[in-house]
Amino acid sequence: MLLISNMVKLNEPVDILVEFLRAEYKEPARSSYSKRHTNTTETFSGDDLETEFVVSSPKLLCVNSVSVGGTDKAKYVEYDIDLRNNKIVFRTAPITGSNNISVDYDYNNAGQSWIYPRDPEREQKLTKADYPRVAVSNINSSGDIIGMGDDTTLDSFSFQIDIVTKKGVVCTDYKYVNGSGTVSTISETNLNKNLVVVLKRGLRSAVKRNLRSKMRGVFFYDDQLILEDQVLDFESELGVFRSILTLGIAGFNTGEII
Repeated sequence: MLLISNMVKLNEPVDILVEFLRAEYKEPARSSYSKRHTNTTETFSGDDLETEFVVSSPKLLCVNSVSVGGTDKAKYVEYDIDLRNNKIVFRTAPITGSNNISVDYDYNNAGQSWIYPRDPEREQKLTKADYPRVAVSNINSSGDIIGMGDDTTLDSFSFQIDIVTKKGVVCTDYKYVNGSGTVSTISETNLNKNLVVVLKRGLRSAVKRNLRSKMRGVFFYDDQLILEDQVLDFESELGVFRSILTLGIAGFNTGEII
C-alpha cells in the first residue's frame, strides 16, 4: 500500500499497529483519572451501493469489530479504517438491510488515547493525566520483490514499543503479591517499576494471541516476534520507569519501502 495523499485508510505500518494495539489491549483503570477510551456500538443500514460509513462519535480511535448481517468482517481485508475522517470503508458494499451493519469502536471527544505512533517522552506539556503512555515506532524496515514481473513485496519491520509510567498515577486494574504473600492492588510505592512490567506483559500477550488471527490480511510473524524485552531505570528519581518491547513483524505489501 503506497502512501497517497487522498487515500481514506490507514496505510502506514506503524499506524496500523497502533490501531491494532488500541483495539486489542484495553487501557487500565486509573484511580484519579478517567479512561481515555470510550467504547460504543453503532449500526448502519446497507443498500448494496454505499461503501463508506461515518460514525457519529467524534475522534475515532480504533475499531474493535465490524459485522454485516451478523457475520464478522476481517479488518483490512474486507474493510479499511479512516481514523482522520471517522470512517469505515468497505471493499465491497454491504448488502441491503435495516441496521444490518454493526460497528464496535472506541473514541475520545478530544482525540486522546494512551497508545500513540511516537515517542511519549519527546512530546511537550505532558501531565500525570497522560500516563501510563505507550508509543510505537518503526525503527527498521526492508522489502523484497517476490515473483517475476510482479510488484508484490514481502516487507519486514522492526517495531519498538515503549511503555512509560509516572509517579502518582495508580492503576487499579492490576494486582501483585506483596512480601507477606497477600494479593494487593499495585500501591504508590510499588507502582512504576511493577506497572511497566505488567503493561508490557499484557501488550506482548495481545500481539501473540491476536496478530495472526485478526491481522491476517496485513501482518504475520514467525518465531522471532519478540526481538528484545527490557525494563529501563528511566529517571527513577522522578518516579518514571520505561519498558521496551521490540517486535519483528512481516507482511505483504504493507508499506512503501524506500
